[in-house]
Amino acid sequence: MPLNSYEALRDLHEERRTFGMRAAVAGILGLVCVVLLVGRLADLQIIQHSYFSTRSDDNRMRVLPVPPVRGLIYDRNGAMLAQNQPAFELEITPEQVDNLKDTLDRLSKLVHITDVDIARFRDRMRKTPHYRSVVLRSNLSADEVARYELNRYDFDGVDITAGLVRSYPLGPATAHVIGYVGGITETDYANLDESQYQGLTQIGRTGIERSHEDELRGTPGARIVEANAGGRAARSQCARRAGRQKPGTDARRQAADDRRAGTRRTGWRGGRHRSA
Repeated sequence: MPLNSYEALRDLHEERRTFGMRAAVAGILGLVCVVLLVGRLADLQIIQHSYFSTRSDDNRMRVLPVPPVRGLIYDRNGAMLAQNQPAFELEITPEQVDNLKDTLDRLSKLVHITDVDIARFRDRMRKTPHYRSVVLRSNLSADEVARYELNRYDFDGVDITAGLVRSYPLGPATAHVIGYVGGITETDYANLDESQYQGLTQIGRTGIERSHEDELRGTPGARIVEANAGGRAARSQCARRAGRQKPGTDARRQAADDRRAGTRRTGWRGGRHRSA
């Protein structure tokens, strides 16, 4: 068919009408999408701003316990009977570890870890939120710390922190009076106020360590930590925003207060522990 005949058959009016309808439908659909997008944006940014802002802070900010420093024990002449010494602890944050068993196996090649350590760690892990670190081993030697630091890059969620361990300068000579501290067991957790042991792993077992547990233990605090995308602490906020920890009371001072009050609560006289 000749080109002139084809042009003559075209209905220009119908084509214009069809094009106009299609353009109108496309415009309406585009407008509806814009309205929905603006509405959703307003819902997120204005109506639900407080909700999502709180969720964001919860993901970014974490409240971690700050264990109190255990109180010291003196005799009436001021001689040290129980003190705290600095020590290194190996900690794992379960939330940041993909394969816990593999991590423990690789750590055992760098640090001496016994089956008892692993069992105690798993027991503590069950009682602790996964975003909080759990102590795997205490009293690491300088060699163990050095070996770990050389391979630190290969262990996500694992860290070594400086802590305090209980020490008795007079050793066995006062063990029957001063007693000792030990790890908190399942039975202990069932009979104590867990809020008073946040971040703590030890409790007084015998002697003055046990009878003065409430005074020596102190009060746990908390600190707000800002975490990065990898879950590691990037910056610590002021401890007052979460709660400041209170160190334990020294036993000698507490005993003196009791004597002035005329009580026998401490059973502490002249540097000797007297049983009730």
